[in-house]
Amino acid sequence: KLFVNKVNYYQSGHIIGIVRDKNGFIEYVRDGVQYADIKLNVVINGVHNNIIGEVQFLLKVMKEFKNKAHNLYAIQRIEEAVQESAKVLPILLSDKIRLFTAGIEGNVSELTKLMVINNLTAKDLMITEAKSGQNILHRMCSKDGFKALTFIKSVVPTKELVECITLPNSKDRSPIEYAARFCAISCLRLIFSIKEIRD
Repeated sequence: KLFVNKVNYYQSGHIIGIVRDKNGFIEYVRDGVQYADIKLNVVINGVHNNIIGEVQFLLKVMKEFKNKAHNLYAIQRIEEAVQESAKVLPILLSDKIRLFTAGIEGNVSELTKLMVINNLTAKDLMITEAKSGQNILHRMCSKDGFKALTFIKSVVPTKELVECITLPNSKDRSPIEYAARFCAISCLRLIFSIKEIRD
């Protein structure tokens, strides 16, 4: 009551009003022993704008309980993070998945890392996925990955690049067809700048 009266009579500094209150001790009495506090959402007077904040009143025993519960919550979050990492780790360790993801995203930096750190060769970059019959060029051309395609053109020998650009996938579509189908104009210009493709 004392705090509420101070706010009502503008004796609480920058706190100028209470917009909502919640008494958790009502549930404590009704439902039995559990964590309980009193929360007040207050209006705080600012220089240009007012903001809403929260003030909590709790017993010392409840604060100690809250601290312990928070530590348990933190442990639970760490456990969840480890479990999620176990799902993601195989993806991060698979060069093939990283390669095709970089192809979809047109991520030149990731392609470079795969070559430098993971020792992938130009030939490794052009692997074909068995099920779909696609290589990374299919994906680059469907997303207009011009920068990535420029990078691939600079590291893959022309003969091999031409073979891969004209390679049909399991749906009988080549990267050139994907570029045309998805209006990847920049990729099409780059592809047709290759003399062997024009011939």
